[in-house]
Amino acid sequence: DALTHAMEAIVSVQHGPVSDALALEAIRLIHQNLLTAVEDGNNIEARAAMLTAANLAGMAFNHSMVGVVHAVAHSIGALCHVHHGTANAIFLPYGLAYNQEEAQTEMIKIAPSLGLSSDASTQDIINIVHDLLKKINASCGMPICLKDSGVKEDQLEKIAELAEEDGASFYNPRPVSKEDILPFIKQA
Repeated sequence: DALTHAMEAIVSVQHGPVSDALALEAIRLIHQNLLTAVEDGNNIEARAAMLTAANLAGMAFNHSMVGVVHAVAHSIGALCHVHHGTANAIFLPYGLAYNQEEAQTEMIKIAPSLGLSSDASTQDIINIVHDLLKKINASCGMPICLKDSGVKEDQLEKIAELAEEDGASFYNPRPVSKEDILPFIKQA
């Protein structure tokens, strides 16, 4: 959820220098500490860094708001009772792909916080998020697809419909429509 807060703050239509600075530092801390915190719950340094990152990400999205990933996660939570952080994690790479063209300039800002060079592509960023999800799944079993979290295929259209109506969708760089978002939800 914290990584989603930070990444969506960067691409939000309301982002600015304050939200960007907070979000980029949150992303850096999460990238450097999340797996360690998951794999070794006794690692106080990693857990403290995640606490700081979550707070920074919260402040970032408080300034800029969130977007399509949260709109979909809210819908999944309401309809399918999937944990909010899990729904955000599963849909984050697909939400980034959904916004890839409209938010390319903003997404590229994320690259150095993920240890990538500034000439990295938006696809490189999406790939890192996918890889992180796979590692978390291997470490603690967190679902990495909607099917594994209990979402049924016959619920996907309703999820897309609810996401289109969710308030978070208004801050997304690409307009959220049921027709446009449904293929990304099916991929997830």
